[in-house]
Amino acid sequence: MRPRSFCLACACVCVCAPITLLPSGCLDRGVAFLDGDDAGADEPGSSTTTSADATGGTTITGDTCGSNTAAVVAAAQAFLTSLNDADGGDAATDGGDAGVSALLALANLPFTEIDAERWTSLPDGVRNGPDFAQLSAAQQDLALSLARAALSSEGYDELQNIRAADDVIASTVANDGGAAAGWGSELTHVAILGTPSVSAVWMLQISLHQLVYNIVYNGKLVSGTPVFLGTEPTNWTLLADGGTLVTGLENGATTSFVNGVQIAGAVSGTGGAAFAALEPQRVAVQSLLGVLLADATNAPTAKLSGTFPDVLYGVSAADTPVYPSGTTGRGVLYSSLNAAEKAATLATIEAWVDTQACDIRNVLLAAYESDDALASTYVGYGVPLGADQPSFAADPDDQAAALDYLGSYVRIDGPRVWIEIAVVEAAAYRDQGWVQYHSIWRDKQADYGGEFTGTTVE
Repeated sequence: MRPRSFCLACACVCVCAPITLLPSGCLDRGVAFLDGDDAGADEPGSSTTTSADATGGTTITGDTCGSNTAAVVAAAQAFLTSLNDADGGDAATDGGDAGVSALLALANLPFTEIDAERWTSLPDGVRNGPDFAQLSAAQQDLALSLARAALSSEGYDELQNIRAADDVIASTVANDGGAAAGWGSELTHVAILGTPSVSAVWMLQISLHQLVYNIVYNGKLVSGTPVFLGTEPTNWTLLADGGTLVTGLENGATTSFVNGVQIAGAVSGTGGAAFAALEPQRVAVQSLLGVLLADATNAPTAKLSGTFPDVLYGVSAADTPVYPSGTTGRGVLYSSLNAAEKAATLATIEAWVDTQACDIRNVLLAAYESDDALASTYVGYGVPLGADQPSFAADPDDQAAALDYLGSYVRIDGPRVWIEIAVVEAAAYRDQGWVQYHSIWRDKQADYGGEFTGTTVE
């Protein structure tokens, strides 16, 4: 089995020497990109469609097209069953209901608007469902089996890499004397709203700092949104000894964090593999900017007014979207783009939608990329205060002035699809002048399966 990572210089996937995964207390599941031929059934990137989990869970990848809902229902039922009577049905811990465990009561909620919209991308805040710190190893395995069943291999890799990145910053904050509360892969929450069914409506919600998946089954509309994807650090190295390394420039000089401890200068001779969460999205957006900014006709039209310190509608469910309308101030129309710009726009949309199982992906892409939809789709970008152009270049913290790119922003704004990504000031690495990425994908009609409020426009 050969772990693979993205080559940050060329945005390709490179085969590296075997590496040791993160030590106990960090993410101990595969976050590397794996060769499909030899990937294990319990690791992201696996091409295996069905296998028996050691805990009895089902590991049916979301890439199995045509029967995804049934597979997710089975995985959801297995997860909920593992939680029921987990504490023996003790009324003292069950709040008086001796037949339902406390964990099950946390995990299985009604599918209501108020419950569905209880999520945030911030490190602290109220989330639905138990977190992994409350689950046994077997229950965690079943939760990951459920995530694997519900998502594409790309979407599952995003989950695992963002969880790993959160372990990296948790160690950094802890070693700096701060509170690490709210950061770390053990704070991954899983909730099921409604009763898992192949016919009745229900929702799966997976949430933690920097990630939210909301996937509705049997809703009025096919839906996998809202989806929030973010990462800090943007890049890190998993060392050959199982530790982690983050490097960048601070006041023009290289600084390093090894297992969360800051060390002046570069660290060499450690081996390992480079990782970058959100790399498919970053590569797509940077490619789009590359062709768009080179177009003297379309670049000025695509430029949005104002500044964008963050995404508009995605840090929490409280960021109620009020989408723009009309034909001005929204960017450049897809129909006005040249062939290269059109291809890059579609690739950018697909970078987010590809996180979903193909049953959902195929329906949504057919809606977003139809001729009628694209005729009313706009592409826009925001310019940071410190630079002439936006940038989503690889490894931004290695740039001499990473903060100059704060406010780099790209938006896809269609009749239904709404995608934003922004370069935001770092939290754990703020003192170093580093950055993080925030992104949101929403559907103006089908968020939460179209079960609740309708589209609002200006």
